Amino acid sequence: NFSETTYVRRTPEPDGAFQVRIFTPTEELPFAGHPTLGSAWVIREHLLEVRQDDVWLEMSAGRVPVHFATESDGGEIVWLTAPTIELGSVWSAPDVYATLGIPDASPVEGAPVVLASAGMPILIVPVASLKELRACDLDSRAFRALAFTYVRQRFADTIVYVICAEAREVGHGLAARMFIPQIPRVEDPATGAAAACLGAYLLEHDLVEPDDLLIAGIRDGPALSVAPPRRVVRPGFPDSGGRQSAACPGRTTLLLKESFRLIARK
Repeated sequence: NFSETTYVRRTPEPDGAFQVRIFTPTEELPFAGHPTLGSAWVIREHLLEVRQDDVWLEMSAGRVPVHFATESDGGEIVWLTAPTIELGSVWSAPDVYATLGIPDASPVEGAPVVLASAGMPILIVPVASLKELRACDLDSRAFRALAFTYVRQRFADTIVYVICAEAREVGHGLAARMFIPQIPRVEDPATGAAAACLGAYLLEHDLVEPDDLLIAGIRDGPALSVAPPRRVVRPGFPDSGGRQSAACPGRTTLLLKESFRLIARK
């Protein structure tokens, strides 16, 4: 996926959480799924005195619990619980569809276009069919102009997450594509932050039961390639303020190990 680097404080806080910061080549991210899983694995394998199945990461978006579990086939799966998810303003579906190049698409009944956030703004855009999902081609300039009318100075950071309940594979619950307006014609093939926001969105609009595991393939991209059927998001429950959370799974693989030393200047 995209280049993301995390910096982890070697010693935990008194309550056991590790401070983590995430950076891309151009900015710092308050939360992201893939860096969270990778950082938790490093903490578990290299920083904890006693290896354990639960790790807590402290990020600018909030605390992120991570749990390592063993599946029936003996493989390991890692679950992260996203920071508190806020569901915000409702946008005009026809206006958003126009920026996606599908102006004739009809809004999905009971599934509004909503701005969500798990530390970074993600616009959840339901469409009715795979045909419309495939046809999406975001006009970044037009979308940024539209977004400015809703979120003002934060418009450049709004991610567009288009979802469709018409799955491509048996056993999948939906398909999705994610567009990044500030990088024209670039899509993220998989994203934990957006999947977590999706879980809260589905629960808020009664599109899934609170104790359900949504079966979905959200590794899409322009060709709608789909990951093997798997639990992608587990909707959570509202906190005392009525805000939502959700859990997402993933796997970790060590690809490269290197070391370097920082030498302080005198």
